[in-house]
Amino acid sequence: MANTFLFLTGNIGFAPIINKVLKERTNVLVEGVFFRGYNPDMIIADSNVKYGMLGNTLIPVIGASHFGYQLDTSPEYKTRLLKTCGLAQTASSAGTNVCCEGWYSEGKCTFVIHSFFNTSFVGSLEDKLFKQGLGKLSKVMSKLKYTGPLHMNVFINDDKLYVKDLLAEINPITMLSLLENYRGRVTSFFMGLARGETPQFKSLWHMALQLYAEPVMFPNFELKGINKHNLRHLWFYDVKQKGEDYALGDSCNLGLITSRGDTARECCRRAYRTVNNLEFNNKAYGRRWGTTLDENYIYLAENSWIKGGDLDGYKKMVYQQNDASGNTHNSNNSLHGS
Repeated sequence: MANTFLFLTGNIGFAPIINKVLKERTNVLVEGVFFRGYNPDMIIADSNVKYGMLGNTLIPVIGASHFGYQLDTSPEYKTRLLKTCGLAQTASSAGTNVCCEGWYSEGKCTFVIHSFFNTSFVGSLEDKLFKQGLGKLSKVMSKLKYTGPLHMNVFINDDKLYVKDLLAEINPITMLSLLENYRGRVTSFFMGLARGETPQFKSLWHMALQLYAEPVMFPNFELKGINKHNLRHLWFYDVKQKGEDYALGDSCNLGLITSRGDTARECCRRAYRTVNNLEFNNKAYGRRWGTTLDENYIYLAENSWIKGGDLDGYKKMVYQQNDASGNTHNSNNSLHGS
């Protein structure tokens, strides 16, 4: 019998996830729509303010909790929690900025992802970056029984870690890039998380790139260049399809392009290849500098913040990719502070 997921969200960013789950022949319920005869096996919610008390149900809930509600609405609670766990807060932006995203099942962290903006690499629970950050919340999290991601935005400066912010919610952008790299079905990811399983990933890096059209007075919504090869890397927000023809919706917000790779540069190259294959007027998208992100990864590994694996092999691969494209590898261009 097919699983039934209940999505509680008003965020357009969840639309591609819902569509993907539907294609996997899973029953989907959405907020405000009643389906007779269906009882959800799982609830996925995006708002702690609206759905924070759902954690009291017997049905597994991912993404919303009373804990998340307190983080969202009470700065005093957040400050007190961090101080109790021995974590220092900062209002400064000095140092290396990294977002550590731990995924929890009933309060236990099963895996961790580290991100520079929306470009991420698979981390380890043995990373110093995790142990000195999210790891210090382990006792609290085990009592809270939270299931879902916990985002800790940190700055590393003078060999010390300072917390900029802490959020417990699903970010659909990082969620979609993660699913690009996940080895399995979307439904399997969520069900595995509820069971406390550690997912398998295809590559070290994954990323998401927002793609849209600049607004103009008389837009042409025609969208060309979509094929079976790049369609699996496209997550549509507002795109209309008629047969094999595609067109942008009235919002001109196409959605996300996701990619994966063994280095950040390879990840960016694959994403921009997809961008260049798409044809529509007034194309606009974000920029990522893969060389800079790779240098920051190397910086974290050399300073023992992450395990880094075969670092010499990674450096060689990065420099070969840069030399092949004519780029130079200059650590002065990186994101980490002096």
